Amino acid sequence: MSDILKLSLLRDADTLKKESRSESLKVVAKEMETLFAYELIKAMRRSLAENSNTVGLGKDVYMSLFDMEVAKLCSERGFGLKDYILKNFNNRLLIKEK
Repeated sequence: MSDILKLSLLRDADTLKKESRSESLKVVAKEMETLFAYELIKAMRRSLAENSNTVGLGKDVYMSLFDMEVAKLCSERGFGLKDYILKNFNNRLLIKEK
């Protein structure tokens, strides 16, 4: 996990402490969807990099930042993973409360 992503998650953790439980679950589900998209894009880029011989100063850092922004944009449009995570969290909470 990149340092930038870790900082983003830590910042969001502080925000979660101030929000209600349902809002916190929504934020966590969105972050999970973003992280999934980021890992997916990173894996795709890695498969392309095996066929490429281009090496540049700071290229890895730039591409990591670019991939994270693309992942955020993809998760804003939604994969459906956020909804699935929320549904499962809510189901587990209902079962726990019974």
